[in-house]
Amino acid sequence: MGKGKVIQWDGTNGLIREEATGDQLRFTAQSLYVLLPGDVKVGTPVDYDRVDEKGKPSVARNVRRPGEQPVPQKPAAAGHGKVVPRLIEIALPIREISAESGRDKSLRHGHISTLTLWFARIPLAASRAVVFASLAPDPDHPECPAAFREAVERHLKTH
Repeated sequence: MGKGKVIQWDGTNGLIREEATGDQLRFTAQSLYVLLPGDVKVGTPVDYDRVDEKGKPSVARNVRRPGEQPVPQKPAAAGHGKVVPRLIEIALPIREISAESGRDKSLRHGHISTLTLWFARIPLAASRAVVFASLAPDPDHPECPAAFREAVERHLKTH
C-alpha cells in the first residue's frame, strides 16, 4: 500500500506522486475505490496499491481515501495471473443479440415457453449473451489465455 497526492486529473486519467519515493504513478477512473471521479482533485491525498510490471510504467490500483481498507484485485481470467478485459467491456454485438431476442419472443407454438404467456418475458438470448460476455475474456487481447483463443477460433470456423 502506498500513500501520495494527486498531481494531475482530467476526469478519467491522472497521476499520483508517491510520498516515499517521489515516483509518479498513472491511474484511471476505473482504478478508484469508494472515491468518485468528481471527488478527485489535484492535491487530494490518497492511498493506493502500487502495481509494477516488468517493462511497463508503474500504476496505482484501488485508489482510495487515506485509511480505507484495500480491496482484492479483480480475479484474473483462467487463473493465469493477468487481468484481461472481459468481452462485454470491448465488444457486444447488440444488433445480432436484438435480432435473436426478437425471434425468441415471437415463438407462438411448439416451444416450452408457450405453456404460460408472460407479458414481460426476459429475452433468453439477450440474457445469455450478457452473462457470457461478462464472464469471457476478450479473445483479441494479447494476454488472453491461448487455450480460450483457440477454442473461440475453432467455434467460429464451425459456425
